[in-house]
Amino acid sequence: SGLHIWLKSGTGMSSNQDSSGTSHTHSTSAGDMADADRINSWTDQSGSGNNATQSTGTDMPKWDSATGDAGAAHWDTNNKWLDFSAVTFSANEDFTVIVRFKRFDVGRALLGHDASNFLKIHGAGDIRFLDGGSAKSWAEASLTLTTSDYYILVLTRSDGSTGNLHCHINGGVHSDVDWDAAESHTETSSHTISNIGASGDDANEWKGHIKDVLIYKGYAFTSDDRSNLYNYIANQTQEQG
Repeated sequence: SGLHIWLKSGTGMSSNQDSSGTSHTHSTSAGDMADADRINSWTDQSGSGNNATQSTGTDMPKWDSATGDAGAAHWDTNNKWLDFSAVTFSANEDFTVIVRFKRFDVGRALLGHDASNFLKIHGAGDIRFLDGGSAKSWAEASLTLTTSDYYILVLTRSDGSTGNLHCHINGGVHSDVDWDAAESHTETSSHTISNIGASGDDANEWKGHIKDVLIYKGYAFTSDDRSNLYNYIANQTQEQG
């Protein structure tokens, strides 16, 4: 319910340039994506038609065919991002944001819109969500996100005008961890997301891989929903190899 964008690993991706910028036509549907192909479009599977695109070749993330990374968009250097039609959460509106990623660096944004709206891996154990006025931080002292594992991050805001925020992490040695749960963050502001792999065009660009992005408006995932999600992703990964 409320699914507004679903960018699915290894699905709906297309490339109009190879790694050197030479024009071609490759796609996941045709099965001819080659390593380091530049991804110019990632088709939304939600039915909303909210595709993620990039028209500038040097700003396109790349297809990665390496074992374990197949189906991922690869941010191998700075100055890369994808744009999609803005998804706006109203004040007091519940939401769920899901990203499956592997990081190479810290201080980088997974999703964003501008300097006041973004979700960022700030440090190896520090996840931040900027709510316009201030950053909400989930910082674990002993738990970290490695550079070798994929993680599923599930950010939820629930309970309407109370605006309870929680960030769950699943992957590596972490099994549905309520990251830094003691923070008990709340906020109820309006937010907009329109970038993948940057806090805004040409800002705080991601470095690493992104395999899945799902955004729900008006619905906060429950523990059962998260369990179903993790099982679905595990089966999807097994099918893709």
